[in-house]
Amino acid sequence: MTRSTLLTLALWLGLCLGLAGPSFAQQGGSQLPVSAPETQVEGLAQSWAKLTGQLLVLDPQVAHLRIKVQPGVAWWNLSEAREALRFHDVIVVERGQVRHFVHCRNLTSKSSPPYPVYEPDDLLPENEMLTVAVRVRHGAASSIFANLRGIMARDTTRAGNILLVSQKDQLVITDLGAKVRYYLDLIERLDVPPTHVAARFEVYELPQERYEELSRGSLAGVGSRLALAAHEEEAVRMTSRARVGLHDELELERQVGELRFRVHCQAGKARIILSQERPEQPPLSLASVREPLTTLRCLVLASDPVQGRVRVAVLRRE
Repeated sequence: MTRSTLLTLALWLGLCLGLAGPSFAQQGGSQLPVSAPETQVEGLAQSWAKLTGQLLVLDPQVAHLRIKVQPGVAWWNLSEAREALRFHDVIVVERGQVRHFVHCRNLTSKSSPPYPVYEPDDLLPENEMLTVAVRVRHGAASSIFANLRGIMARDTTRAGNILLVSQKDQLVITDLGAKVRYYLDLIERLDVPPTHVAARFEVYELPQERYEELSRGSLAGVGSRLALAAHEEEAVRMTSRARVGLHDELELERQVGELRFRVHCQAGKARIILSQERPEQPPLSLASVREPLTTLRCLVLASDPVQGRVRVAVLRRE
């Protein structure tokens, strides 16, 4: 047989193979055969199991569901099969080497806890039910929680769940990995430092012993306790309830007698500075701790006692 004859035969065989369409082997074992004009979920699941060697669990509610297939389509890869199933309310959930073909409304009942727990920065498996706990760092945990819960309420699968741990500003999210990653991306965009914080600045005068009693316990509650003491005439409010907008580079002053209280915000942090001048004594200057605007709850600074009484500056976030 001549060389030209062999070349002609090889070209003819290649043409025949091309017309016959790709074989399962030519697909690299990565695609599922699809029968047109419709294919049944149960048959698709059997092909999936044969292709991957994975154990499949089929929700009876979807076993006989039929999917319309475009004429001429003979193969789907696994990603295309997932999307076709998802369009028909069938979710393929991964649990180890097991795949659950579940109707979206049965997702939580057929694939129930416990779920694996991941860190926010981990690579999350897209099709696995899982849980992630993420911390909100800039004080808007409640607001972010409410918005994400609103988004979840519109999810037809009803599988997602979100909890707020208010004491730690943490959100606990449970859903399919792809959706959890979507929620984490939203949190990252929403959890930004505030540019403006509403607060109240007040100055009180009261006996030193009474102030020491009121200042015991949590610092965040001192402002409320001082306001109650003023209402009961145990303390005197030296200024009106001045509302202020805290923002970077803010300078706010209040003069009360010989005392000058100043609210100073810089580099995203706030503090109260007290300056006091007394006859025949060196000037006195005190400053509270620097508190980040993002976590500010209450700043308190008291003057030295004069004749058994102190003056107290309070900055409270609203």
